[in-house]
Amino acid sequence: LESLHVAGVAVPRPRGWGHLRSGDEIVVTDFLDGQPLRDHFHQVSADSRQELVKAMAQTIGQLHASGHRHGDLHLGNIWIAGERIFLLDLERSRPLRNTRERLFDLARLEFSLAKAGWNSDLRHQLRAALDVDEHFDFVLQRFLRDHLRGRARRVLRIGRNWSHARLGQNEGLRETSLDEQT
Repeated sequence: LESLHVAGVAVPRPRGWGHLRSGDEIVVTDFLDGQPLRDHFHQVSADSRQELVKAMAQTIGQLHASGHRHGDLHLGNIWIAGERIFLLDLERSRPLRNTRERLFDLARLEFSLAKAGWNSDLRHQLRAALDVDEHFDFVLQRFLRDHLRGRARRVLRIGRNWSHARLGQNEGLRETSLDEQT
């Protein structure tokens, strides 16, 4: 966070770091009076949305130009305070090792934008402003495949919604809402 702030990336200014009695770590930053871009986007006009795309591209471009990736880039981690866009929740941020990592960062964002209802024109404008190359579609498809595979694994594992089931020699999973006989 400190190196990103020093590099001029729009992140909250770090003020302190320490350990809590529980053993958890805490980072203290400047307070940003604003709101998530996800919420702000739906409150503004079409012209203002164009400006948001430009501001987002500038902030994300600064991050990548500093040689870092966000690691969890989605609309919930993009904050608007005043007229400025900030990046939050940078605990997964790491130095960029290659172009593909940058594209994976942008693929996660693209997925978030699509889920939030951003139209394809705005998403393409953001891609163009971030100078996304022809490899992006491949990376986006791979991200989506991995994302869906991970979601399916989480849904279909033992836990709150699923438990083991055995019927004769057959074994598998059952929804916990159903009794084993069913």
